Amino acid sequence: MLVGRAVLWEDGQIVDLGNFGGSVSLAIALNNVGQVVGAARDTMHDPFPLFVPPTQSRAFLWQDGIMQDLGTLGGPQAMALSINERGQVAGMSFSALGLRRASLRQDLERS
Repeated sequence: MLVGRAVLWEDGQIVDLGNFGGSVSLAIALNNVGQVVGAARDTMHDPFPLFVPPTQSRAFLWQDGIMQDLGTLGGPQAMALSINERGQVAGMSFSALGLRRASLRQDLERS
């Protein structure tokens, strides 16, 4: 079974960004205001898994010590791939029909 944690090197320390109950989280991008995006496994069964165990991968935004699930476009999988200084998050998600789609979240407020 694959196990790994998203981390951030901050002020000479390793910061564990957390997860959604699954065995894996992955930090993919960060911006200059300290926001991090990526993907994390949860414990929900996924009939079309990308990895084993067959649980969902969820896009996340981490800021101020909190990992926030960014949701999907109706399907079970999503991944945040980039974030700019305005907090706009680009990524990919599966639709309810199982189609892979590009996604953009720009309605996220800075906490």
